[in-house]
Amino acid sequence: MRLGDVLVAVGAISTEQLQSALAHQRLHGGRLGTNLVELGLVTEDDLAAYLSSQLNLPSATLATLERVPSEIIARVPAEVADRHRICPVRMDGQRLWIAMSDPTDPKALQELAEILGCEVRPMVAPESLIRHALSTHYPRQTHEVSLVATSPYDLEIETHSWEVSTTYSSSPISRSGAQEPTNSEEGPVAARMSLREFSARLAESQGEADLFDSVLTFLAQDFARVAMVTLRGNYLTGWRAQGSGVNQQALAAFSCPPEAIPVFAKAFADGKPLIGRGSPATLGELTAAIGPPGERALLVLPVRCGVDYFGCVVGNGGRPGVEMLLDEFSVVGKKVDWALQSLGLRRKILSV
Repeated sequence: MRLGDVLVAVGAISTEQLQSALAHQRLHGGRLGTNLVELGLVTEDDLAAYLSSQLNLPSATLATLERVPSEIIARVPAEVADRHRICPVRMDGQRLWIAMSDPTDPKALQELAEILGCEVRPMVAPESLIRHALSTHYPRQTHEVSLVATSPYDLEIETHSWEVSTTYSSSPISRSGAQEPTNSEEGPVAARMSLREFSARLAESQGEADLFDSVLTFLAQDFARVAMVTLRGNYLTGWRAQGSGVNQQALAAFSCPPEAIPVFAKAFADGKPLIGRGSPATLGELTAAIGPPGERALLVLPVRCGVDYFGCVVGNGGRPGVEMLLDEFSVVGKKVDWALQSLGLRRKILSV
């Protein structure tokens, strides 16, 4: 059964939503699962849980993928792991268990069995976990990730129709326990707002202030302090913030050109969210408002409205493992862009 059929069968998405995702895939390319996540129809974790349950396959957790022995990693060449987006997990006799985000692709599994010369059994893992595992165990490969350490900041930037058989052989004939996220600086997080709930809040926004309050609330689930700085002319200025220890007076006083803080200049140049660890100099004068970056992750999310930049959202003091949500933060950026354009169109309609 194909991935889309599985999700429709369990009620995760409707037939109409599947057709929308397929149309999005034809237009933008990529895997169906990635397109479903980008459209906010499912989360990566939900996608992995549905596949694990319906296909009766085990799932691979972050802890599992981080503890894979080096001799198991060595069984799969880096190029093969990167091309097929897989991570070897363990040997079971002559069978190799591998983690992958889409185990409904028997052609890929059969090819892997032939390349590796052993039986292959799939485990399910979200795409973000696969990417994290590849970066951990095959650090010389790019995996669509670029790690940069450049003065005057040292932010590590991540750039972000078949039946499934559970055994694949090299023979040509035969063939999460994830923990609820918490932010130790803020205490346990209450019921988490999903990407779908966040999208609904954006759609209901009555203005920019309402919209960015929703954005900051969503990101505050993963960062101790979050702030929005807007681009006015050639200057970034502080606007709104949430979190313990935010200095609202310093935020209101913040004003500087983007090029004065290289991490902002790079975010605008790349047009992608940056996530990693910074130094006390990374945020420049904004440090007075939301504190200096340290050992915990820092997020810089550039915000567009159509072809123009609106500003940047900054998250400081990320919870452990938040780097794996890079794809989700990219989706957040797209949705905020659409929401801002929607507000502009609404004003035009009402002004006529």
